[in-house]
Amino acid sequence: MKEAWYATWFDTEDYHLLYDNRDDEEAKVFIDHLISHLQLPKMSRVVDVACGKGRHCIMLAQHGLDVVGLDLSENSISYAQQFEEEHLRFYVNDMRHPSSINYYDAVFNFFTSFGYFNNELENFKAARAFVAAAKHGAYIVVDFMNVKPTIEKMQEPISKTIAKGATTFEIKKVFEDKKFKKYIDAIQADGSVKHYKEEVQALQQADFEKYFNKYGATLQQVFGNYHLDPFDINTSERLIMVFKKK
Repeated sequence: MKEAWYATWFDTEDYHLLYDNRDDEEAKVFIDHLISHLQLPKMSRVVDVACGKGRHCIMLAQHGLDVVGLDLSENSISYAQQFEEEHLRFYVNDMRHPSSINYYDAVFNFFTSFGYFNNELENFKAARAFVAAAKHGAYIVVDFMNVKPTIEKMQEPISKTIAKGATTFEIKKVFEDKKFKKYIDAIQADGSVKHYKEEVQALQQADFEKYFNKYGATLQQVFGNYHLDPFDINTSERLIMVFKKK
């Protein structure tokens, strides 16, 4: 059986090269606003599920929280572990498998790191794991794209070329089969080409409510950007949902 794209792509050198310029200032603005809004006490236990190289985790720890970062990518976790200290730790973990039970004061899932799977059952498994890891009364925050304007922008395929050192990336984005798909050709200096893809389900607020309500978490608030302005389905950049475990 062919391995899922997310099980291999995030561990490649080409992935880390293509996405080596994440907007850390934007991430800091988001974390500052979010922690101020949630009013989590110092040393609250929080987990960032699908944490990548840990940039959000580092910022969370700077707010005085006890932070765990989890990611499926061994390479990302290996990189993040250089930043570990007493209240900041990183582990390899599949988001569909609970890392702890009734343990965290907040569970975070940032930057459209949900909906990678081939079927809805896997989304339910991930939601169940998120809720299981949270204490009763804890927050679960999911930061996803706002699907409606994203679909409107992709009525036709979008192509672009990005040069990164000796590697040229030819990228094609399409919306088909209710998924956002990105086909990536990494052209090496010797002319060889490596082929990759990304797929994200076109999930909306009602989908997330269905997943999380099933396991005892209810939606409290919805925001539309990293400044936590109100959500507008037609214009907002993001769909940021704050759930609370009963």
